[in-house]
Amino acid sequence: MTQAATVKQSRAKEWGADLLYRTGALTAAQKLYQHSKRGASTSEDRNRPFLILLYHRVNTDGDSFFPSVPVAVFEEQIKYFATHFQVLALGEILDRIRRGIPLKPLTLAITFDDGYRDNYLFAHSVLRKYGLPATVFIATGYIGSKKLMWNDRLAWALKYTNRKHFYICQGGGNGRISIQTKEEKRQSLDRLLNWLKAVPDDEKLELLESVLSSIGNATAEPSDRMLEWVQVREMAQDGWEVGSHTVNHSILTKLQPSRVVAELESSKTVIENMLQRPVDLFAFPNGKESDFNPEVNAAIKNAGYRAAVTTVRGINGLGTDVFELRRCSPWEQHVSSLAAKLTYLYWRGFENGTFKE
Repeated sequence: MTQAATVKQSRAKEWGADLLYRTGALTAAQKLYQHSKRGASTSEDRNRPFLILLYHRVNTDGDSFFPSVPVAVFEEQIKYFATHFQVLALGEILDRIRRGIPLKPLTLAITFDDGYRDNYLFAHSVLRKYGLPATVFIATGYIGSKKLMWNDRLAWALKYTNRKHFYICQGGGNGRISIQTKEEKRQSLDRLLNWLKAVPDDEKLELLESVLSSIGNATAEPSDRMLEWVQVREMAQDGWEVGSHTVNHSILTKLQPSRVVAELESSKTVIENMLQRPVDLFAFPNGKESDFNPEVNAAIKNAGYRAAVTTVRGINGLGTDVFELRRCSPWEQHVSSLAAKLTYLYWRGFENGTFKE
């Protein structure tokens, strides 16, 4: 399919979703879904699907090198969730499932990964305004450290470099890479991120430094992108759940077993000490299917966590492994498109038992 055809198809979907939304058809479908499940059998009742949403940044930057959900879009989404869904903290959903308490139709949880400061500056006030809970999974090595995460360091260097090209001559990344235009820089960023995520963690960090040296850095890295602990404490006091995202945002399947245990246990201990509350929820860095396995999942359980979330897209049901929970990222710029997507996912999840998107 050509790019023009893809754009045309995307616009047609947005127009269709907007029509359904504005005419009230989506709301009617949601009410019908809720009504049809009131008489569900006990087994069906317990198997009601629930959705976990995944956010990273929420701000007003509009920066394609650091993708985010605009604040106005985020508030529109949160307002919609507050009106049409049962929004519970992820821990509360898991508690209800464990205790055999049926979930209401259209139940979802809101989560954030990494620990960006804009979660406090923007998302926090919106969630408080509508009285909704959320969970933030933080990489403890970056909280209060003034440091950028490794992937953001790469994005920053590419965005601000004055060079027109650079060379990668090691680690399987051989070749001349052109970065003359913004689009070439964005394409190079995606290519380099995929390459670095595929190598062992220690090798990744060494290669990163080599790449950053080749790219050059025309502008000093910012020191205000990640949360401070005082902000995390305030969020927790206002009802946020705080979970672990490792210490160094390391992909666990790229680490030796002893390092896996250290990342899991150390991050958990740090958060518990800082917040004086137990931590039992975990989010896989990167979170794709290649980033977890039975051995890693067992290590997470042994470290004292009761559940882990991935970035595998889909909806969850009673049969979903609690250490491989699926999430969906609401990147839609129009709430009508998001509403149509979520309504479809709930219907399909309950009717077919097909929980993977």
